[in-house]
Amino acid sequence: FFQKKKTIKYFRCDFGVWYGATSDTSSFEEDSALGLGYMATSFSPSNALDWQELIKKSSSDVPIIVSASLKNATEAVLFCSLLSRSIHLTGVKTKEHIALVKACKAQGIKITCDISPHHLFLSKDDTRVNSKLEHFLVTKQDQESLWSNLHLIDCFASDEAPFSLSSALPLLLDAVHNQKLTLADLVARLATNPSKIFNIHPPSTNTYVEIDLDEKWDGVYALNPEIYEDFASRQGFGRVRRVVIRDTLASVDGKVLIPDYIGKNINRSASKSTAAETVPVTPAFTPSNVPGTVSTPTTPVAVALVAPEHLNLSKTLSQLPTGGRLEEQGFHSGVPSSAMTYESREPAKATSWFRNQSIVSVKQFTKSTLHRVLEVAREMQVNSRRRAVPPLLQGYTIASVFYEPSTRTYLSFESATQKLGGQVLSLDPERSMASKGESLQDTIRMLGSYADMIILRHPDVGSVSQVSRLATQPIISAGDGNGEHPTQAILDIYTIIEERGTVNGQTITFIGDLKNSREVHSLAKLLTLYDVKLHFVSPPELTLPEELLRQIRESGIEAHTHTSLDDVIALTDVFYVTRFLERKNVSKESAEANSLKYQITLDVLHKAKETSILMHPLPRNQEISEEVDGDPRAVYFRQAQYGVYVRMALLALILGKIK
Repeated sequence: FFQKKKTIKYFRCDFGVWYGATSDTSSFEEDSALGLGYMATSFSPSNALDWQELIKKSSSDVPIIVSASLKNATEAVLFCSLLSRSIHLTGVKTKEHIALVKACKAQGIKITCDISPHHLFLSKDDTRVNSKLEHFLVTKQDQESLWSNLHLIDCFASDEAPFSLSSALPLLLDAVHNQKLTLADLVARLATNPSKIFNIHPPSTNTYVEIDLDEKWDGVYALNPEIYEDFASRQGFGRVRRVVIRDTLASVDGKVLIPDYIGKNINRSASKSTAAETVPVTPAFTPSNVPGTVSTPTTPVAVALVAPEHLNLSKTLSQLPTGGRLEEQGFHSGVPSSAMTYESREPAKATSWFRNQSIVSVKQFTKSTLHRVLEVAREMQVNSRRRAVPPLLQGYTIASVFYEPSTRTYLSFESATQKLGGQVLSLDPERSMASKGESLQDTIRMLGSYADMIILRHPDVGSVSQVSRLATQPIISAGDGNGEHPTQAILDIYTIIEERGTVNGQTITFIGDLKNSREVHSLAKLLTLYDVKLHFVSPPELTLPEELLRQIRESGIEAHTHTSLDDVIALTDVFYVTRFLERKNVSKESAEANSLKYQITLDVLHKAKETSILMHPLPRNQEISEEVDGDPRAVYFRQAQYGVYVRMALLALILGKIK
């Protein structure tokens, strides 16, 4: 139907079609049908023989969909079962419907069913007299029957007028927040079971829904007050943050970002699998799971609603221990690492690599080890916000040695250490024997006797790498001249994922003194692990080093150099701006002139995509006007905050505090 009517182009999400049976069996297109509907209309077959002919014509793995609201629903279910067909009873909502499902499953009939989740939270007893919703809602007794028998329900559906998925999800997420449901229950009924029942193969690429269970909503968000006026004042927790479809960021905080309709028809010819059978549901529900009662959740409180083999967990709110070292309390991440957004194909190997490992260059990282850092950083972020960070570094001392000035890197490492319960030992080189000629090597050897790890910034390129070979304790580079700044690059990747949803597919433009910026050098190298397009905008004398540009292109990344931002501003998803500084070969006047020439102002941003983001490692001079700070695309202050979580993750991993 959709193809004939040419409406397929209007879908932003993937869709499948099930056919309502008619007396004209020739209209049934088996190859594209996900199900065959047993309908009570004037267009349906008028007798059992016609039905039998139509059902036999369809493939044996196409479920027969029966509406629970049919007067002869019971007869329809039994008739289909006699033909050995799988039945899906849709629109279950009363205790009589539940009794039918229970009896069929007890007799071994291949039946599955769905309910509109609204009936779990809204009943006739909750409405006013003459409410517009009263006709659509169930009684309190029906509602209690649904909760008591929820283990029999295979799917949550959203096609029962006037209800919709946009109003169902907040209610379901609030139930998870209040521990009436678990996220495993939602995944099973919204993704896993429908995929099995209707023979749907989920997208094999990065597709997920990111949620935040701590975000509060009110009736305006959850329920349309024009239709749900009885519940307009209802409040709860749980909001969809991002939707990513096949590596494309489709929505952020309810705003649709994709200009094109990217939905695909999930027809059976492209997704055939074995015949659907009754799908077992997570045994998380018990008769005590009725409104107002609490059960212990079995999964972390964030999830992507896709089938488990393609599960991407964007916000892991693991229930961490409240005291003691993590590995001593048997802590493991709330779900397997392979189930997280930042997927590590070999999580155990990726984690063990970090122990006592010095970090001096981004070249040390594979995609697996990088994603392990990002994965743990996400847990650190969420638990920091909830003030539930366990003291993993209690009893540990981190030495901080900066031979160059620093604000963000210095303070974020100190904050990361203290949040994890560790102590910071700071050394000011100008007040130490280094000012009287003590070598860097001797200083590092000495600090190894006092600290469990050393954070080092030095003005000489390669100096951190050299002394790391002599150190008795792991060293993390906080920058070495205009060489590299590895932890900045990692937090930049984290920022892109947090703000854009994914790194893959992004067009990233670097602007500024690209010749001398260690932040740009490290990030550009790290981005070669992804599928991106890179643009480098700078004056001719400050362009990216030719050797680095060659390495990037040889890795298969499309990279271009420009002298004008106008060449690429409309194409860019991520702007990465860095400072123009007075240097040996750059005068103060020249640096100031370049800052103004390449300055990002509101007028400049007007030419950019509304969905783009503006990053800067900070501090800034004049290269970004302060008027831009209020623009939602300016993420550089959040970018600095993300650095704390990334560095928390690195400290915990390197010291062996995460299993």
